[in-house]
Amino acid sequence: MNEEGEEQYFSPDQKDYILKNKIIDDFAKKEGLRTFVYGYKDYTEDEWFYLSNENGGFKSEDQRLHVEKDLTFVIAFGIED
Repeated sequence: MNEEGEEQYFSPDQKDYILKNKIIDDFAKKEGLRTFVYGYKDYTEDEWFYLSNENGGFKSEDQRLHVEKDLTFVIAFGIED
């Protein structure tokens, strides 16, 4: 989101840069923090039911990848263990 609270599009290169250089390097490597990244995607109840049935209830990592893409990034933060 931008400063006005509106969704902001990131190109694949921008996403990679933020993930690798900002989130992983700054939080995880430099600071040694447990890193969390949150995102969301809106689904209708029918869409979710269909995806769940088509992907075995998302029991495996491969099945979860169908819903864990094209998410709207919300926040990234690190905490000390």
